[in-house]
Amino acid sequence: MKEDYSDIIGTPYPFALIRERMKREDRASQFSPFAALSGYEDAIKEEGRLTSSKPELTDDEKEMIGKTITDSYERKSSIKITYFVPDEKKRGGSIISISSVIKKLDRGNMMLFLSDGRTIKIENIVKAEN
Repeated sequence: MKEDYSDIIGTPYPFALIRERMKREDRASQFSPFAALSGYEDAIKEEGRLTSSKPELTDDEKEMIGKTITDSYERKSSIKITYFVPDEKKRGGSIISISSVIKKLDRGNMMLFLSDGRTIKIENIVKAEN
Protein backbone atom coordinates (compact mmCIF):
# COMPACT_ATOMS: atom_id res chain seq x y z
CA MET A 1 0.00 0.00 0.00
CA LYS A 2 1.39 3.37 -1.04
CA GLU A 3 1.25 6.17 1.54
CA ASP A 4 2.27 9.09 -0.73
CA TYR A 5 -0.76 8.94 -3.11
CA SER A 6 1.50 9.42 -6.10
CA ASP A 7 -0.74 7.20 -8.23
CA ILE A 8 -3.81 9.55 -7.95
CA ILE A 9 -2.30 13.03 -7.54
CA GLY A 10 -2.45 13.89 -11.25
CA THR A 11 -5.95 12.53 -11.96
CA PRO A 12 -8.80 15.02 -12.51
CA TYR A 13 -11.56 15.48 -9.96
CA PRO A 14 -14.37 13.06 -10.92
CA PHE A 15 -17.22 15.62 -10.65
CA ALA A 16 -15.50 18.07 -12.96
CA LEU A 17 -16.97 16.20 -15.92
CA ILE A 18 -20.54 16.27 -14.54
CA ARG A 19 -20.93 19.94 -13.64
CA GLU A 20 -18.96 23.14 -13.40
CA ARG A 21 -17.64 24.16 -9.99
CA MET A 22 -19.51 26.94 -8.22
CA LYS A 23 -17.87 30.36 -8.10
CA ARG A 24 -16.52 31.42 -4.74
CA GLU A 25 -18.91 34.44 -4.52
CA ASP A 26 -21.95 32.27 -5.24
CA ARG A 27 -20.88 29.72 -2.70
CA ALA A 28 -20.40 32.39 -0.04
CA SER A 29 -23.87 33.83 -0.70
CA GLN A 30 -25.43 30.53 0.38
CA PHE A 31 -24.30 31.23 3.91
CA SER A 32 -25.28 34.91 4.12
CA PRO A 33 -27.69 35.87 6.92
CA PHE A 34 -31.38 36.20 6.22
CA ALA A 35 -34.30 37.75 8.07
CA ALA A 36 -36.63 35.05 9.30
CA LEU A 37 -39.36 37.64 9.97
CA SER A 38 -39.46 40.06 7.07
CA GLY A 39 -40.56 43.54 8.11
CA TYR A 40 -39.83 42.96 11.79
CA GLU A 41 -36.99 45.51 11.92
CA ASP A 42 -39.18 48.14 10.21
CA ALA A 43 -42.01 47.48 12.68
CA ILE A 44 -39.65 47.95 15.63
CA LYS A 45 -38.34 51.25 14.19
CA GLU A 46 -41.88 52.48 13.54
CA GLU A 47 -42.97 51.66 17.07
CA GLY A 48 -39.99 53.50 18.51
CA ARG A 49 -40.58 56.64 16.41
CA LEU A 50 -41.90 59.46 18.55
CA THR A 51 -44.81 61.71 17.62
CA SER A 52 -46.27 64.81 19.26
CA SER A 53 -49.87 65.38 20.19
CA LYS A 54 -51.80 68.31 18.74
CA PRO A 55 -51.80 71.25 21.18
CA GLU A 56 -55.20 72.45 22.37
CA LEU A 57 -55.68 76.19 21.89
CA THR A 58 -57.87 78.54 23.89
CA ASP A 59 -60.48 80.68 22.14
CA ASP A 60 -58.29 83.76 22.66
CA GLU A 61 -55.31 82.05 20.99
CA LYS A 62 -57.49 81.01 18.04
CA GLU A 63 -58.77 84.58 17.70
CA MET A 64 -55.22 85.99 17.72
CA ILE A 65 -54.16 83.49 15.05
CA GLY A 66 -57.15 84.49 12.92
CA LYS A 67 -56.33 88.21 13.24
CA THR A 68 -52.65 87.63 12.38
CA ILE A 69 -53.58 85.56 9.31
CA THR A 70 -56.11 88.13 8.08
CA ASP A 71 -53.68 91.02 8.64
CA SER A 72 -50.84 89.25 6.83
CA TYR A 73 -53.11 88.25 3.93
CA GLU A 74 -54.43 91.79 3.45
CA ARG A 75 -50.94 93.34 3.56
CA LYS A 76 -49.41 90.51 1.44
CA SER A 77 -46.60 90.34 4.00
CA SER A 78 -44.59 87.36 5.16
CA ILE A 79 -45.97 85.34 8.04
CA LYS A 80 -44.37 82.72 10.27
CA ILE A 81 -46.76 79.82 10.80
CA THR A 82 -46.31 76.94 13.22
CA TYR A 83 -48.68 74.12 12.43
CA PHE A 84 -49.45 70.51 13.29
CA VAL A 85 -49.04 67.78 10.65
CA PRO A 86 -50.89 64.54 11.53
CA ASP A 87 -48.86 61.36 11.15
CA GLU A 88 -50.10 58.96 8.48
CA LYS A 89 -49.11 55.77 10.30
CA LYS A 90 -49.75 56.36 13.98
CA ARG A 91 -51.49 58.60 16.46
CA GLY A 92 -50.05 62.08 16.84
CA GLY A 93 -47.85 63.95 14.41
CA SER A 94 -45.21 66.65 14.19
CA ILE A 95 -45.08 70.41 14.55
CA ILE A 96 -43.49 72.42 11.74
CA SER A 97 -42.64 76.12 11.48
CA ILE A 98 -42.37 77.92 8.14
CA SER A 99 -42.25 81.48 6.83
CA SER A 100 -44.15 82.33 3.68
CA VAL A 101 -46.67 84.69 2.10
CA ILE A 102 -50.36 83.77 2.01
CA LYS A 103 -51.40 83.45 -1.62
CA LYS A 104 -55.06 82.62 -0.98
CA LEU A 105 -57.27 82.47 2.09
CA ASP A 106 -60.21 80.09 1.65
CA ARG A 107 -62.53 80.83 4.57
CA GLY A 108 -65.21 78.40 3.34
CA ASN A 109 -62.92 75.36 3.53
CA MET A 110 -60.73 76.90 6.27
CA MET A 111 -57.55 76.53 4.20
CA LEU A 112 -54.45 78.64 3.58
CA PHE A 113 -52.64 78.46 0.26
CA LEU A 114 -49.07 79.72 0.56
CA SER A 115 -46.77 81.15 -2.10
CA ASP A 116 -44.36 78.20 -1.70
CA GLY A 117 -47.10 75.77 -2.80
CA ARG A 118 -48.07 74.45 0.62
CA THR A 119 -51.68 74.10 1.72
CA ILE A 120 -52.47 74.25 5.43
CA LYS A 121 -55.73 73.63 7.26
CA ILE A 122 -56.40 76.59 9.54
CA GLU A 123 -57.49 74.21 12.33
CA ASN A 124 -53.94 72.76 12.39
CA ILE A 125 -52.26 76.14 12.96
CA VAL A 126 -50.79 76.41 16.45
CA LYS A 127 -49.09 79.81 16.19
CA ALA A 128 -48.91 82.68 13.69
CA GLU A 129 -46.56 85.66 13.80
CA ASN A 130 -45.97 88.63 11.45
